[in-house]
Amino acid sequence: MISRKKIATAVLVGIMALSVQAGLQASPAAPLLVKLQGQPVSFKTEPRLVNGRTMVDAADFASFVNGTIDTQTDGTAIYAHGHNLFFYTDLNKVAADGKPVAVNQPAVRIDNHLYIPLRWALEKLNFQLKWNASARTINVRTSEPVFVPIAESSLTPDEKAFVEKAKHNTGISHQGNLYIISRGMSPNPGYGLQIIRQESNWEQATVYVKKTSPDPGKAYAAVISYPYIAGRITLPAYTTIRFVDVDTGKVIEEATSSTDSGSPGLHDGLIMSNK
Repeated sequence: MISRKKIATAVLVGIMALSVQAGLQASPAAPLLVKLQGQPVSFKTEPRLVNGRTMVDAADFASFVNGTIDTQTDGTAIYAHGHNLFFYTDLNKVAADGKPVAVNQPAVRIDNHLYIPLRWALEKLNFQLKWNASARTINVRTSEPVFVPIAESSLTPDEKAFVEKAKHNTGISHQGNLYIISRGMSPNPGYGLQIIRQESNWEQATVYVKKTSPDPGKAYAAVISYPYIAGRITLPAYTTIRFVDVDTGKVIEEATSSTDSGSPGLHDGLIMSNK
C-alpha cells in the first residue's frame, strides 16, 4: 500500500518537473544586444526564449522595423517595408504577403503579449542577420536606407553638444548622418514625437513622424520640455530623405528657433539629399 507521504512526494516532484519544463519552453532570453545598421536598439518588453528561439513582442517588432501593427478579429498584422506578416488567432497559422507559410516556431502568447520569432520575421522582411556568439549580438542590416533612432548615450561629446542645441529648435537638424527631429518648446513632458513608419522608393527615403499629445488621464509636471528624436541614416549617393508629418502629410522643414514658431509644432518644406 502506498503511503500518503509517498503520494505527496510524487505529486510535488511532478509539479516541479512541470515547472522546469515550462521554464525551458518560455523563459526570459539571456541578455543580448541587437543592432540595426550598426546602431544598438532596445525593446520595451523583454524578449523571451521559446524552445531555443528568440521571441519578441509583436508591437516592439513593428516599432523596431519602423512598421505598423493592426490587431484584427482573426489575428494580428504587421506591415513594414512593402510586406505584411499575419499571425492568426490560431497561432499555428501564419501568412506572409497574403500567402500561408511554414514557421519552425509559431507565435506564442505570454502575459497578454504576442511574441513572434525574431529571425523568421526579419528574414521575411528581407533583412539580413548575423549572429556574433562571443559578443551575444544580433547584427541586422538591410539594403534599403533606414533611419535608426539612437540613445544619447551612444553619441560622441561633439554630437551631444549638437543635439543639446538642436533640440531647442523646431524641425530637422543634421550633422553628417546624424539627424535630429525636434518639436521645440512644449509646456510639459506629455508632448512628444514618434516614428510611425518608413518607406524607401527609388532614390528617396521617407520617415513619417507623429506629434503625440499628453494622456488626458495623466497629470504632468508644469515643466518646459523639448521633445526630440535623434537618429542616424546612411544615404546612398543621390538619395534624398524627407521627414513627413503623418497627420498633415506635409514635409517637415529645416529647423528654426522654437521661440520664432510661437507654439510647439513642426513646419513643412524640407527635403534633404546626399549628392
